[in-house]
Amino acid sequence: MKRLFLPLCFTLLLAPACATMGHQIDPAQVEAVTVGVTTKEQALKMLGTPTATSVTTNGMTTMIWSYAHAVVFAGAKSSSVYLSFGADGVLTNKTVSGTNM
Repeated sequence: MKRLFLPLCFTLLLAPACATMGHQIDPAQVEAVTVGVTTKEQALKMLGTPTATSVTTNGMTTMIWSYAHAVVFAGAKSSSVYLSFGADGVLTNKTVSGTNM
């Protein structure tokens, strides 16, 4: 039993561990979202439920879709899509960011 313990511990320490948050967004879907045209409802249908939503007192809404995936010893990648909508529900700003580390 002692002979197996040390190799087993070593194997578990080197086994790749990963963590994922959010869901990956298809770049083609993000590209289809158009400032001045796309509505809040259309964005929700295309991209799904956002990671976070905030509403200002003047009726502006910002929705954020975030995705992150990390693998121990192999790096990480993340992406975020920020969409801002006017009080009328039409897209006023789109920001996309992403990293690979």
